[in-house]
Amino acid sequence: MARRSKSLHIFEEREQKNNRENNNINFVKDNKRLQITYEKQKSFIKLVPPFSIQSTQKNTEVFTLPCKYAKSSKIKNMDDVTKKMINRFKTAYLDRQIPLQLVDGIKKKTILWNIPLKEMDIMTINKLIRIVTLGLPCSESPYETIALEAFDSLLCLPGTEYVIFQVLTEIVTAIRKALDYGNDEKKIKILGIIIKMTKIKHIGISLVPYYKQLLSPLRQPYSKISFSNEKANKKNDSNYHLSQYIHKTLVALEESGGKNALVNICYVIPHYQSIYYYQ
Repeated sequence: MARRSKSLHIFEEREQKNNRENNNINFVKDNKRLQITYEKQKSFIKLVPPFSIQSTQKNTEVFTLPCKYAKSSKIKNMDDVTKKMINRFKTAYLDRQIPLQLVDGIKKKTILWNIPLKEMDIMTINKLIRIVTLGLPCSESPYETIALEAFDSLLCLPGTEYVIFQVLTEIVTAIRKALDYGNDEKKIKILGIIIKMTKIKHIGISLVPYYKQLLSPLRQPYSKISFSNEKANKKNDSNYHLSQYIHKTLVALEESGGKNALVNICYVIPHYQSIYYYQ
């Protein structure tokens, strides 16, 4: 019997191996081809407006309306310091440490003080301002109304400037938290408080070292200020109203902050132009 050469045996093994690989490849290709052939064809989904006749048709999907402000997401993203501040304010109100009550106003809820404000001494005003300041970042009703209106009422009392000097750091911290986590409407209310504080004697100059902390959240919305002459856009655009209110706040800070106010404002918001350039 003739012996087969070793090289011929190796060649046959390689050929068999290649045939097996080709069979495997063909098997995979055939499977894919069958899947494509028997796969159910997907229908085209069309996006339609909600509450429309088209939404009752087949192969349609309703697109969601844009949400201006997701309150729950803002609250979830709050840092622990802000949450503790708000919880302390709620606890103080529920424990009746703030002598006021909620009453029905003309269009919304408002507050009514249980004691005459003008008869309060400095120590009582100091205590109340410290408590109410903790609630400024709160966006939950009715605590937001209580904090904003109570703080606004206390600012109008005689001798408040001496108390504000003592707690100015706490007030600025609470205002910064409110600007960080509030929506446009809340930011406008907080800016109104800042404008009111600048009208108190010597407080405007005292706020200059805090400009970086106060104005940093306002840099981006102020850059979106629109000078459009279309009245419709001005009425409906929330960004326009916010940017205009930011401009009013910057003007009030510049007017009350002394000679160093403009430099410190432009350090945080470089595109702000002084009102004195147009006089």
